[in-house]
Amino acid sequence: DTIDTKDIALVGMGLDPTLFLDPESSSSFECCICLGVSYPVVSLPCKEEHVLCKPCANSLSQCPTDRDTIDTKLCKDLSGQARRIYNSLKLKCLNKCTWQGALGDLDSHLTNACPGFEIECPNAGCSDRGPRCDITKHADTCPYKVASCEHCFETMNLREIATHSNTCLSMPILCPHGGAKCTTIIRSQMHIHTSNHCPYAFTFCPWSEFGCMHWCERQHLGDHERSPDTNTKHLDLVRATIHTLVKDIAELRVAVFTPTKAEASVVPAAAPRPVLASVSCTTPPSGNSDDDVPVIKTLALSTPPLQLKEAPTSSSTPFIFPNFKFDVSSPTRPLPSHPLLRLDHFPQHLPLPFLSRHPLPLM
Repeated sequence: DTIDTKDIALVGMGLDPTLFLDPESSSSFECCICLGVSYPVVSLPCKEEHVLCKPCANSLSQCPTDRDTIDTKLCKDLSGQARRIYNSLKLKCLNKCTWQGALGDLDSHLTNACPGFEIECPNAGCSDRGPRCDITKHADTCPYKVASCEHCFETMNLREIATHSNTCLSMPILCPHGGAKCTTIIRSQMHIHTSNHCPYAFTFCPWSEFGCMHWCERQHLGDHERSPDTNTKHLDLVRATIHTLVKDIAELRVAVFTPTKAEASVVPAAAPRPVLASVSCTTPPSGNSDDDVPVIKTLALSTPPLQLKEAPTSSSTPFIFPNFKFDVSSPTRPLPSHPLLRLDHFPQHLPLPFLSRHPLPLM
């Protein structure tokens, strides 16, 4: 039976003697189990140190040539002159490529360069196997090959690129309203374009909040707004909106300031009313002249209790009392732009002579 050279390279069985350029030199390393050139080669722990393929020697309990009992754990690699001769044997590639070289270089050739040597796809997740020449071509288009989006530079597998292009925010796309007539914009900015700038996008009139329901392409809105009939319609809509707002505000005021039945049944407590407890004043220079005015020196309230300071002696300084001011030179003449003394603040407690001769002006 012929031996598949690919299986020889992978499993480690003996090499086909016909591969060697000098069969006589290679015959000295023939394996007596598989009858091929021993590969990889080991030396048995027998008297003659016969050589075998390492896989063939693993199951032996005695040397197949001289029948000596052996322990396969004691098998050793070739050394010295035997190793140098073995490594220098010339042969052709197992996979029928154009390579020819020394047996010692075979492993390096198969692992790194042989186009017919079977390898796995280098892309993580892919289980494809095949000759290096085929896998190299496959790896460039393998669905598991890692690539980056040319627009956003995000890394992903080639099989994800197709679906990613439907959602990539950096990918330029045509305007959905104008197509080739409009422009190309990246996906992340398209909503701004269609909402605010696209001349082919349909939109409502800017006066729609007042009730105008005109709907047209953005590029035609100017014609709509410049129409005299449209301006009149817009003003009517604004007038109607203002009328409705005024009516709503009036109804809201009524609803807010009209007390409920529960609130109307509550009688608020009366606030304490200040009462003038006493008034002391100076005596006029002459008791008979109507022009003589007594000067107030002290006023006091009984509720809440409050004692005012004595009036200043300077006639230009105002005398200060809550909610009004007096000029000490003329207590019945309030200062302009200040509240007047209300007489109803002080019932029945003002001295009658003072009131009769110098009535205080009412507000």
